[in-house]
Amino acid sequence: MLGAGRSRTAKLTVKVGYAVTAAILLVTMSLIIGLSSWWGSLYTSDPEIIHIVAVSLCVVAFVHVLDVINMVSFGILRATGQQRIGVLICVPSYYLIMLPVGLYLAFSSLDMGVPGLWTGLLISLVFVVAAQFTFIFGYIDWDREVVACLERLKKSTRVDGQPPKLKVEQLENGEGGLSVTRSEC
Repeated sequence: MLGAGRSRTAKLTVKVGYAVTAAILLVTMSLIIGLSSWWGSLYTSDPEIIHIVAVSLCVVAFVHVLDVINMVSFGILRATGQQRIGVLICVPSYYLIMLPVGLYLAFSSLDMGVPGLWTGLLISLVFVVAAQFTFIFGYIDWDREVVACLERLKKSTRVDGQPPKLKVEQLENGEGGLSVTRSEC
C-alpha cells in the first residue's frame, strides 16, 4: 500500500493483519494447551516427563502467540524501512532479559527446568511486542512513510538496470490522509 501511495489503506492493513493473526492464534493456542498432556504421552509413558511436556507446552502456547505477533510486527517494520528499530528492540531483549531470566528460572533454586527456559523467552517477548506496538502505533507517520517509500522507489533500479521513470504527485485526499498518484513519464 505504501508504494501505491495509500497511507490510510496501509494503516488499516496493519490493523486487519493483527486482527486476522489474533484469530488464528486463538485457535492454535487453544490446540497447543488442549493437547499438551496428550502430546507428551506420544513419546513416553513416564508420568514425570509427560507432566514436564504438558507444563512446557502451556508456556510455549503463550510464547507462540507473542512470537507470531513479533513476526507480524517485524514485517510491518520491514515494509516501512525500519528494520533497525526491530533489531534495537529484539537483540537487547533476548540477551539482557531472555537469557539471564531463563537461565535463572531453569537452574537456580527455583529449579523450574525446561519451563523456566521458556518462561524467560516469554518474558522477553512481552517487552519486545510492547516496544514494537509502541513504535508502530505511536510513532509511524503513514503519510511520511508513503513519501519515503516513493523516494526509495525513485532511487531503485528496474530489472533492466535503468532507474524508474516516475512522476510523483502528492494530493491531500480530504480525509486527513495523503494520497499519492504515480505515473510513468
